Amino acid sequence: MSSDSEENNMEMPQFRLIWSPYAELTEDDLMDKDLQDTLTQLDRPNEQDLTENPNPTNQVQEESHSENLVNASVNPHFDAQYMDMTEHDIEQFIDGQQNKNTLTKTVRDIALLNKFLKAKNENRELQTIPPVELDPLLANYLLTLRKKDGGEYEQSTLRSIVSSIDRKLKRHKYGHSIAGSTTYQDEAFRLTRESLKAKQKVLKQKGKGNKPLRSQPITDDKINILYERNVLGDSCPDSLLRTIWMNNCVHFGLRGVQEHYTLRFVTYVSHFSKCI
Repeated sequence: MSSDSEENNMEMPQFRLIWSPYAELTEDDLMDKDLQDTLTQLDRPNEQDLTENPNPTNQVQEESHSENLVNASVNPHFDAQYMDMTEHDIEQFIDGQQNKNTLTKTVRDIALLNKFLKAKNENRELQTIPPVELDPLLANYLLTLRKKDGGEYEQSTLRSIVSSIDRKLKRHKYGHSIAGSTTYQDEAFRLTRESLKAKQKVLKQKGKGNKPLRSQPITDDKINILYERNVLGDSCPDSLLRTIWMNNCVHFGLRGVQEHYTLRFVTYVSHFSKCI
């Protein structure tokens, strides 16, 4: 009896595996309505998974397209669940498949850019500013940008910031790209690109861009030390969870929080069936 009561009183380990796009943002981050709507959609649970009854407001729309859905259901070339998607639905589906770290970084980068634009007395949405006005603003922004401690960013960080701005503009079908492509470079953002190149040269002269934070592969000896110190292993729930995480990274090639969170038993079955 005493052993049963002790087991009942044991404190169960708590694991927080639910990711929220708001997790790393602060009240100081200035976001536009478009990015707020995207984050809200991703942070909201899927209501269709929580109920078996369809939404009555969607019933009329579903009936109006019933003939298309019936035709799609008997045609193996079309997936009926995507047949009735609107442009807004497609945009939200694309957002849902984005890497969450990329999305969070994009929100942070655009929030910081919005602060700069406000300081320059520019209150228009980024995607509504004509290229002839936006180009010098972005060029000025890249030359001005610093860390909170006043230090310089790495070259790769500046390039990733430009990529975040490009993603924002592309989402709104802006019609012009900062980075361009390998065969074409948009003249609308020539000043921004030239400023980025000049800033990178200055940073290189200061020793930036040598990847000082580059990750190094972990050796077998270091892994053994982790087991010896019970960081990995089965000594407690935490060490067991770390071991599972590490094995999933090594043997399944998982990266990022979301891939670990969405891992299911069928993944193991599929993996081992290929090895047999």
